[in-house]
Amino acid sequence: MLTQKLGRMRVRSVQTAILAVFGVLSLSLLIPLWVIVTDRLNEMQSARRDNVIWTITQLEVEYLELEKAILVLELNGPEMLPELHRRFNVFYSRVGTLRQSPLYRTAITEAGEAANLELLQVRLERLLPLMDGHDAELMSQLGVFRAQVAAMRTPIQRIVKNGNFVLVTRIEEARKETAVLVRRLGVASLVLFGSLFGAAVLYARLFAVYKRRAKENLQTSLRLSTVISTSPDAIIVADSAGGILDFNDAAERLFGVEHSHAIGQRIAELVRPDTDEADVLPEREKNFFRRRMAGQRQDGSTVPLEVSQGSTAFERRRVYVYFLRDITERLQSEAALQASLDKARAGERAKAHFLAVMSHEMRTPLNGILGVVDLMRDSVTTEKDRHYLALLEKSGQVLLEHVNEVLDITAIEAQGITLNVAPFHLDPLLEELISTFTPVAKARGNRLELSCSPEVLGYFQGDLMRLRQIIANLLSNAIKFTENGRIDLVVSACPVNGGQEIEIQVADTGVGIPEENQAYVFDDFVRVGRGRASQVEGTGLGLGIVRRIVTAMGGQVGLDSIKGEGSLFWVRLVLPEAQVQAVETVIETDQNKDLRPMEILMVEDNPTNRFVLREMLEQDGHFVTEAENGKIGAELAQDRHFDTILMDINMPVMGGVEATRLIRAGGASKGVRIIALTAHVLDQDTQFYREVGMNGVVSKPISRRNIRRVLGGKTARTEDGRRSRTLDRVVLSQLCKTLPSDRMAHTISGVLTEGDDYIAALEGRSALTQEEVLDMTHTFAGSCAIMGATRLRNTLARLEETLRRQQDVDLNPWIAPLQTLWRETRAELEDFTAEIRGNRKG
Repeated sequence: MLTQKLGRMRVRSVQTAILAVFGVLSLSLLIPLWVIVTDRLNEMQSARRDNVIWTITQLEVEYLELEKAILVLELNGPEMLPELHRRFNVFYSRVGTLRQSPLYRTAITEAGEAANLELLQVRLERLLPLMDGHDAELMSQLGVFRAQVAAMRTPIQRIVKNGNFVLVTRIEEARKETAVLVRRLGVASLVLFGSLFGAAVLYARLFAVYKRRAKENLQTSLRLSTVISTSPDAIIVADSAGGILDFNDAAERLFGVEHSHAIGQRIAELVRPDTDEADVLPEREKNFFRRRMAGQRQDGSTVPLEVSQGSTAFERRRVYVYFLRDITERLQSEAALQASLDKARAGERAKAHFLAVMSHEMRTPLNGILGVVDLMRDSVTTEKDRHYLALLEKSGQVLLEHVNEVLDITAIEAQGITLNVAPFHLDPLLEELISTFTPVAKARGNRLELSCSPEVLGYFQGDLMRLRQIIANLLSNAIKFTENGRIDLVVSACPVNGGQEIEIQVADTGVGIPEENQAYVFDDFVRVGRGRASQVEGTGLGLGIVRRIVTAMGGQVGLDSIKGEGSLFWVRLVLPEAQVQAVETVIETDQNKDLRPMEILMVEDNPTNRFVLREMLEQDGHFVTEAENGKIGAELAQDRHFDTILMDINMPVMGGVEATRLIRAGGASKGVRIIALTAHVLDQDTQFYREVGMNGVVSKPISRRNIRRVLGGKTARTEDGRRSRTLDRVVLSQLCKTLPSDRMAHTISGVLTEGDDYIAALEGRSALTQEEVLDMTHTFAGSCAIMGATRLRNTLARLEETLRRQQDVDLNPWIAPLQTLWRETRAELEDFTAEIRGNRKG
């Protein structure tokens, strides 16, 4: 037994020894072969040459993708530019990799194609400016871009063909050598039974890894399923034919379709474009897109959707995943926002209209008051009356200044500041301001001084009127808050880049401003308390206007003040210098009434207006030719030269705008000044009249002063507007001075007859067309304007505007107000006529 056991042990030992010796001998043979084969296998496993072949071959593939992107861009337009950029960048990166990597560059060099590779790089560098520039330029140069890309085809084909040929040859040789080694290794490996055990161990480990990964994948799937089922957005999965594969709970709620009924339907039955386009889902040409579409619910209603599409390959087929979001609330918010924006814009338009109306309502009575003062100045004889007249004029000027400040600041807020830059001479402007404000300063016991450095400042480019407004507001402010003191206007000029820096300082010895209030001085409607000085009249807008104008001119404004000692306000502006010969300084004087006699063409359809305007002009020594509509006026201007043409805007046969265009087109009076006459004018109207060729605008009622101003080459002062009273006695008084009393009475009588006829025609309007009513309204409105019947004129102007803007206007709401206004206006005109006759008899 023992012997047998020993024998078996001896056999096992021999077997073990033999196996050990054989194993050692096998390992001694296997290890060198294993090392050699391992090196070759590592080299083959890294697939360096195969990778080089693939990379070189990929160069041609990516070149073809670039050509395809160009063709798609030409077919579909600029929306495909991102794809072109992406394909170009990939191709450019591939060429750079081949050039920079020693592995690829060596292979291409050995193939003899290094020069072609460099040629590709040079041609790509030439295309970079187009790719990096604006898309519009790339689209315009797309043909050149395509031609330059096409020129790369031959070098690319040579690189791919020759490079791969050399590499394939070498790879084949290496594979043969490796095959021999592998065979040797295979023989040796038969002895290595341990490889089986190693493989078993390897499989066991792999099994454990796969089991763990399967568990993780299951958990991931459960999480993904939870996310999809609880998502607030609808999620639909469809195949390449558009058939629905999955349909989450949110999709059921959105469309009102159960999951079981939705599976198998085409997604195009539920989701379609919100336009008349054909069904587009699935969009196979795009892996991803987002767009607005419409959802079709089961109850027949539609819902606006934002749809996102993504695609992926799953089990050897492509599936499409859609995320759908109901955007009803968002669209409602957008609509509400747009409505708010429209409302805000309407408010701005209403504000602008309010400014135009208030300009008429407030400025006209003030101009009337000041006009009466001007008329009375020559007739007042006693010192007491002169004193009263001076007080009246001062109060009217102060009130007009306040109104102008409020309207100016409101207009600036609504429309901004438009600078009219032109050459001007600064020195006469300063002298004029000093001359204007010296009497006001003396009235408060102040001394006003001007100091300039250098003494002659010279000529500059800028907005003369805005600069005058800045200095005038600063001087006015200093005078208001200084009594029995001194006010200095100091102006200096210093050369800087781009022109001269003009520094304007207004220093006073007034009450000063407390330091804590100085930060608010330039705000609107701010009147800083200064003791007794706080009772000084004003709106608190002057310095706010200064700040806005200076800012618009690119300058700076500030102040230094000590309470009880005075204030120093300063403004710094950089103004370009102007050539002396380019400057035409305009200084307003009283020479308007001494104008030389002129040949004047008056184009006006209203007989009363023509009569009054003729009297005004002929009394000043002018020669007047009349035309009752634009057609006649244009014909006269074609054949005869006039010095000035006064052109009404709204006339029968041909209006003033059309007549002006005809006159400017050619003829004897092609280049003469044309002045527009109108009963209601806004800023946009004035700009339009200038664009069609008119040189200025005079608003009705027309005063002798404004006529003299425009004939003298100046701008008419705005004196038009609406008054609350029925009849403007100032306008009638001016007419009385212009016309003899008998002619005045005859003119009023004609207007009374015209008004009676107009009201009667309205009452029997069934026989009139809207065009006839419009012509009658326009003519009668002009007569009312010349008579100063402001309320009636304004109502007629509104009716005229309505008739021009709308069709089939209902006149019933207009008749009663017009009848009432006409009765009141007629009564006052009759009273005024009786006064004229009474004065004539007296």
